[in-house]
Amino acid sequence: MGNDIEKAVVYKPKLVEKNKLSFIWILPLIILGVLGWIAYESYAKKGTNITVVFKSAEGLKENITPLEYKGLQLGKVTKISMHEDLQSVKVNILVDNDVAKYVASESSEFWIKKPTVSLTKVSGLNTLISGYKIELSPKFKTQEEYNQGTFKNYFEGLDSRPN
Repeated sequence: MGNDIEKAVVYKPKLVEKNKLSFIWILPLIILGVLGWIAYESYAKKGTNITVVFKSAEGLKENITPLEYKGLQLGKVTKISMHEDLQSVKVNILVDNDVAKYVASESSEFWIKKPTVSLTKVSGLNTLISGYKIELSPKFKTQEEYNQGTFKNYFEGLDSRPN
């Protein structure tokens, strides 16, 4: 009986070299890179906020009413609220970054373009279809004037187009 004792066999483990960077980690890194790029793009294109105070917000709509100059959209109304004086309204406009230098300038004047019908003139009839717009009228005419001008982001809106 004593001879029937079997020897215990001990197996050594096989060691397999694994790659240090697994394929599983590549996908999250790609997703992180794409999200980072999207965040950068949205931040870079965010724009500049300006505030224009008008006597009335009649015809203006948040996230719809555009800021235009000669038919080119330069920004959009983002918020309309009461002014502190309770006699007028504050209109916040997000101006596209590529034109912010020209819009947020001391030379800018703003007014609400709406249809006008009188005995002597008819104007702004396209606003009946497309809605009211905020128009920009710059006083500066040259690039040099803009380079020497100062940044401004708070304006008093005009009642009508300046002459």
